[in-house]
Amino acid sequence: MDLEYNQRNYRDKFGEINNEEFLEIPVLVNVSVIGNNPRLYLFAGPNFGIHDPVDIGILGGIGFSTALSKHIDLFLQAGYVYGLNDLSKWAGVDIVPGAQPFTFYYNYSREIRFQFGFLFGK
Repeated sequence: MDLEYNQRNYRDKFGEINNEEFLEIPVLVNVSVIGNNPRLYLFAGPNFGIHDPVDIGILGGIGFSTALSKHIDLFLQAGYVYGLNDLSKWAGVDIVPGAQPFTFYYNYSREIRFQFGFLFGK
C-alpha cells in the first residue's frame, strides 16, 4: 500500500481545462514473473483517490526493479487505472448553459501512468 500525491490536468467535454490535486492510495498485489534481481512483475488492485468525490478504480500494470546496492532498488512501472464511479460534480446531473435541464453527463477516470523511483531500506 502506498500514499501518493497527484496533480491532474484535463480538458472536459466543454473545452474547459481543469486542474486537480489529490491523494491517492493504491492497494496492490505484486506477482513476480521473472527473476529476483532484476525482477519483472505484474501488479493489480483497487485504487482510491481522496478528493471530492472519492475516485474508486482498478489499477493494473507491469513493473521492473533491480538492486542498485544492498539497501537501494530502482523501479520502473507502467499501469492503467479504470475508474468505477461517476466523478460528475452533481452525481451525473448537471444543468449546463445551452443544454436541456437534467441532461446526464458522466465523468469516469481513465489514466495511463508511468512511474519510476527508488526503494530504500530493504
